[in-house]
Amino acid sequence: MDTQHIQPRARFIASCAPATVMRALALLVVCVGLLWPAPSQAHPFAASSFEAETDASGVQFRFRIDALALLELFDAHAPEQKPASKEALAEGRDTILGYVDEKFALASGEGKGASPCAREAPTRLQFSKRLDKLQLDVRYECGAPLEVVQIRSGLFVDEESPHQIIGTFRHIRATERYFFTGGEREATIHLDRLRQGNVLPSFDTEGGVRLARPPPGAFAGPGRKAAPPKRTEGVGPASEPEPAEPEPAEADAEPEQAEAAGFFAFLKMGVVHIFGGFDHILFVLTLLLVVRDWRELGIVVTSFTVAHSLTLAAVALELIMVSPRLVEPAIAATIIFVAVENVVRTEPEARPGLTFGFGLIHGLGFGGALAELGMGGGELVAPLLGFNVGVELGQLAIVLPLFPLVLWARGEGRESIYTRVRVGAGVIVALLGLWWLVTRLMG
Repeated sequence: MDTQHIQPRARFIASCAPATVMRALALLVVCVGLLWPAPSQAHPFAASSFEAETDASGVQFRFRIDALALLELFDAHAPEQKPASKEALAEGRDTILGYVDEKFALASGEGKGASPCAREAPTRLQFSKRLDKLQLDVRYECGAPLEVVQIRSGLFVDEESPHQIIGTFRHIRATERYFFTGGEREATIHLDRLRQGNVLPSFDTEGGVRLARPPPGAFAGPGRKAAPPKRTEGVGPASEPEPAEPEPAEADAEPEQAEAAGFFAFLKMGVVHIFGGFDHILFVLTLLLVVRDWRELGIVVTSFTVAHSLTLAAVALELIMVSPRLVEPAIAATIIFVAVENVVRTEPEARPGLTFGFGLIHGLGFGGALAELGMGGGELVAPLLGFNVGVELGQLAIVLPLFPLVLWARGEGRESIYTRVRVGAGVIVALLGLWWLVTRLMG
């Protein structure tokens, strides 16, 4: 064993560790105090979805509702009725259905003349371990042939955790997508104006479908307004007494226009996902601390981008399936490894090979976030591309402003400053990664 190299390294760590570690621990206590999640804050980003398919006089819905968001809902509103685990969520059937009845509604017709559709019984609730979601099948009877359908969703918009609802609406061979957020809670759908495709998708089969233009205000906060859509009319905030004045449908609209609109909506979702994922941000910043120049930065960023793009696409296209119970702890483990290396290595350097390997793991998490929205197969081309570009833009928005500071700290005569920053940050990130690892393993 080469003790000549080990002893200087040990002396180096010992010389800088005590004061640095104490400062890091003090800062960690502050960070944990600020970031430790209350029950309603433990889930920084959540996404649920529904698929709706018309029949002669009603609409069949299949909801896929984020399991952790439901547990947080019980914590906030009915703690005494909270199921013991995600797998036991169906035991809270009455509470869940009561919440859906209160926050979600379907009506036939338009404006004040719309008639409410009644939810039929029985309904089916089943927890999907693969998706980590509660699946709810329910049918609404409208009592007459459908011409215009109004959907109103207030699901989770009044809760503290951000939540996206993406609805897929199918009528004969037409497929449209709608985003329901805090700013946009209603959609009015004229069935005779929907463009019919060549295949009939269903709950149990996959087919290539186009992505509809998101309604105005998708991803916007409450109070923000946008121009009415050109093809999917009548989508507006729930606070407005009347739906927006529809414009004539564009029967000859090009499919590329709808696809481009979907691309930009999912691009923004990718950016939101990065900034809502504190673990991904810390991983990127920890890699950044040991990069020496812009060339190395390009190599590291490219390695991470290529790697997570591969697994993101593979998961979203359902080529591979990995449980979030494995992926999330694995992501935490990658953070710990990189942070500890930054502490114990006297001269750490860029690690493109390691970055590529760990990027594959992080891509599983990105792909899982996109797959959570209930999409798969051929319909994912525009969303997948948009989401991936959004992730990259989010990363660049973090890396580009901070890297000049890293270069400055690594400059001649500032070695001690750089060492303290690197070691101190490594200790903090490693401890946070350990915390995430333990909490994720505990479910």
